[in-house]
Amino acid sequence: MICSDKTGTLTENQMTVQQVLSGGRLYEISGVGYSNEGEISIKIGDPKSVHKALRECLTAGYLCNDSRVVEKEGRFAVEGDPTEGALIVSANKSRSVIGDDIQKFRRVDSIPFESEYQYMATLHEGQEGERFIYLKGSFENILSRCVNQMEDDGSVQAIDRTMVEKYAEDMALHGLRVLAFARMDSVAGKESIDHENIAESLTFLGLQGMIDPARKEAIDAVKNCYQAGIQVKMI
Repeated sequence: MICSDKTGTLTENQMTVQQVLSGGRLYEISGVGYSNEGEISIKIGDPKSVHKALRECLTAGYLCNDSRVVEKEGRFAVEGDPTEGALIVSANKSRSVIGDDIQKFRRVDSIPFESEYQYMATLHEGQEGERFIYLKGSFENILSRCVNQMEDDGSVQAIDRTMVEKYAEDMALHGLRVLAFARMDSVAGKESIDHENIAESLTFLGLQGMIDPARKEAIDAVKNCYQAGIQVKMI
């Protein structure tokens, strides 16, 4: 029996977003790692979608973020958390959807991720002076705070928890780590945020499902081990 580490040994140590649920549509994102090479395509839903909910979901992942992706010696790497790096890349691959105005949203305040709360929140100011809050975090925690969901056309409807839970479970069954995203408006003039501000009445934006891809050589090595009668345990 061989007991192996996972990250960077069996996997590439490059988290990659592969699926996004937003506005009742399921999208797939191609490409592996932190390079911006790849594109987004609709898997389930109307191909003529206007993608307003998708834009918000990707924007939330990009702005509610303390990391950055840099290029070093021809390779892309993350300075910060690998999960946050994956969210930056998924947004970069979808520039045609989110546009370049995303750079103009000023961060006013933030609540860092804490294991007790299982989310991060950021307060932003838009180009017209409007202020809004983005959240990202565990699926269960974010969903429990949402009363509405953003539809594909940007309208807001009562949240369909059964639908969201179904997609989250399906992503998890396919080995994806699932993060949820939400937004709160009507915070004009607010200079700071705390946990009480975002305890409820949020608008659900979507899910992003990501994975740390397996290394090709690791796949071959594990296959050879099984053929030789050696069990492999990921610790």
